[in-house]
Amino acid sequence: MQIDVGAYIAELLYEHQSVIIPGLGGFTSQYKNANVDQIQGTIKPPSKEIRFNKNLKVNDGILIKHLTEKHGLNNEEAQKSVEDFVQQVLQAFDRKEMVLFPKVGRLYKNYKGEFEFLAENTNFNPGSFGLPLMQYKPVIRSKEELQQRSPAAAIRNPNAKNKEEEISEKLANWFQNNFPLIISVAVIIISLIIFLLIYDSPSKEPLAKDDLEKGPLNESPSKRNEATTQIDEDSLNQNQATTSEDEEANSVVEEPRVLPGQKSCIIVIGLFGDQNNVSKLVKRIYDSGFEPFLEERGTLTRVGIQFAYDSQDQIDRNLKIIQDKFEEDAVVIKK
Repeated sequence: MQIDVGAYIAELLYEHQSVIIPGLGGFTSQYKNANVDQIQGTIKPPSKEIRFNKNLKVNDGILIKHLTEKHGLNNEEAQKSVEDFVQQVLQAFDRKEMVLFPKVGRLYKNYKGEFEFLAENTNFNPGSFGLPLMQYKPVIRSKEELQQRSPAAAIRNPNAKNKEEEISEKLANWFQNNFPLIISVAVIIISLIIFLLIYDSPSKEPLAKDDLEKGPLNESPSKRNEATTQIDEDSLNQNQATTSEDEEANSVVEEPRVLPGQKSCIIVIGLFGDQNNVSKLVKRIYDSGFEPFLEERGTLTRVGIQFAYDSQDQIDRNLKIIQDKFEEDAVVIKK
């Protein structure tokens, strides 16, 4: 005997918090308070929100017992009807079809193979069953109407001020009494902001002329402008000696460009199809003190970082910095 098992889910949700279909999943209900929609001007009565949980597959006996009572079946026959129904549902999912559970909702699988449930508007809450959706309109009264409706209050307090007027008057008096103090604090704050903008901006060390001449063609324009300033070798060594070990451990160190006879390493960050994303990433690499590596691969662009090195420890240290700052899956492709 062919039994539409899905048609009985709605009946059981009026009486139970959850109904499980063994082998498929379960429908659960949760109380939902009355809702006032200010935009639509509606009031929704209390109801139950229905959800589908694919992890509830263990038989709780509710559906099997209901089928035995409705159709006079034994447990084995009812179990067989449920298994046949579950098999039909899974076949429908394989055909990319929706399965309708009357008055409950529609169940289907999305493009990721995950269950999606679209609930109907049925109210399964017995306490509010049958209550319709109500429309309302707010009552708008003018200030004159309110004053006319309460003449007794006006007679009792003809000179009384409302609370908003009292607060406004107190604020006005406070500003008037403390105006010089407010001006002084504002001047101090503005001066502090100007000081931080002028004197607290990070200084950038210009590049040496030799590095500019031997660098790659895809250099950042900002670094080309900085490289026009000659740097004395003694002053450069002095600046490098004053850099503390803590600053070198916590910041990205600008590596020397690859010179003839030096060993070079390339660390790839990823492949990109959008040139805007490539430009943004190249700018981040320059700003971090590294030299970018670009390689066209069909319609995509491989973006990475290239640098000279003397030891494996230097490669490992830069790889860790690049993985932390740019992409945790960055890998070394050449060394």
